[in-house]
Amino acid sequence: MLLQPKILEPSDWLDALVSRRYNFRFTAFGHTKDGEQLNIGPRSIPDHHFTYYSLGETRSIINKQTIILKHPEIMWIQPGILHHFSPLPNSKHTMFWLRFFLGEDEIPFALSFPFMHTNKLNGIPGMINDILPIVGIEESSSIFRARCLLANMLGYVLSETAESNNDIPGLTERQKRHSLEFITKNIRRRPTTAEIANAIGLSADYFSRMFTRTFNMPVQTFLKRERIKFACQILLESDRSVSSTAEILGFPDIYYFSHQFKEITGLSPRSWRESKRIPRR
Repeated sequence: MLLQPKILEPSDWLDALVSRRYNFRFTAFGHTKDGEQLNIGPRSIPDHHFTYYSLGETRSIINKQTIILKHPEIMWIQPGILHHFSPLPNSKHTMFWLRFFLGEDEIPFALSFPFMHTNKLNGIPGMINDILPIVGIEESSSIFRARCLLANMLGYVLSETAESNNDIPGLTERQKRHSLEFITKNIRRRPTTAEIANAIGLSADYFSRMFTRTFNMPVQTFLKRERIKFACQILLESDRSVSSTAEILGFPDIYYFSHQFKEITGLSPRSWRESKRIPRR
């Protein structure tokens, strides 16, 4: 008996996808041969069904709604949704598919929409090619890597097909916390966007967009502000020179440091320090 799926917000669902706390397994994966015809369903399953159509046309009936899928296009069906795929007459197709379960015990986690299909495929075929070779490996590290790759891909799909910025609020609380922890730990150098994204298991492109949506500024602008904030702390709490402070933060020279410092604070490092000193009585 199929248990009623638990509906999550997109950010919480993506968070669960890369969390070892919840049950996850690939239940089917593969691709049709060139021009092979495939008839699926009708069925209702506890798994997510993700399909990429690279050739031909297919008729799908989902929740009694008929949709003609044309290449190149993807379809993502949520758990518990009745669906049926059948090839159109004289139209052979090629498709790649993934089925996976995500949930707690045997209760699947789902999103609020019954299905999603789109032809916004920038980067999706390459992501699928990265995932397919490792989905059948049962080693825990490979499974976790596949989960992270899957989260990157589906997070990208969600962000590309959202009707407005409010559909996906940004980074989850866990992702935001881990991002800030990584930035703080590496504040003495300037980590790249890709390094921060990799540290929390997201692609650089998706992380960059979600970070900007969360903090209302690009990643590197935020980093610049945090590094100058740290420089202010050093100048205020120690007797280190401006050049020594620049060196601690890995700036190539004092002039570049002073330029960025003034860009953020409105003052040169020396003037800022003087303005913060308590006058003697």
